[in-house]
Amino acid sequence: MVPLKKSTRQSLIALLCCAAVMPPAVAASADTAPGVAHPARGPRAHSVGLLDAATESLVTELMSRMSPEQKVGQIIQADIGHLTPEELRRYQLGAVFAGGDSAPAGGSDRSPATWLGLTPALRAASPIPILFGIDAVHGNNAVQGATIFPHNIGLGAAHDAALMGRIGVATAQEMAVVGFDWAFAPDAVGAAGSALGPQL
Repeated sequence: MVPLKKSTRQSLIALLCCAAVMPPAVAASADTAPGVAHPARGPRAHSVGLLDAATESLVTELMSRMSPEQKVGQIIQADIGHLTPEELRRYQLGAVFAGGDSAPAGGSDRSPATWLGLTPALRAASPIPILFGIDAVHGNNAVQGATIFPHNIGLGAAHDAALMGRIGVATAQEMAVVGFDWAFAPDAVGAAGSALGPQL
């Protein structure tokens, strides 16, 4: 096994801890966002500082079984516009990203049903559970029919933290139902995920 720098090891632990604290069948599903408490899962440890000794030991053991190629793959995130399920199976990447211009079927169909065809196919192709991220800066705007909110500079001008929380919860819910784990969005959206657990 190749020795890793502390920062690289911490990055790998952060990426692997979601899989380490959940049963494989649950880890493979995509019904909520990272860091969100869920009745079937319990809270996910998403910070190296929050891992208990048992989880740290499990992650260390999992990493000891990974090849250098798998470790490198786990710190790479590829855009869906440049990735096939076969490539994901071969390279065992840690995350898949749908950027602002990325969508299934070359961008021609952004319906929820089409996204639901893509996210499980990519998850099934990956031998190691992956994170699926998407640009959801002002709602889950890549999915047809999702709620679109004003841009964040306008929302910030409202000076209404409770409203930002409700927008974050709505965005997280609309992401979760089509298989996304991770919103690339300002903190108001990401932080509101903690309120999602009781609602899903």
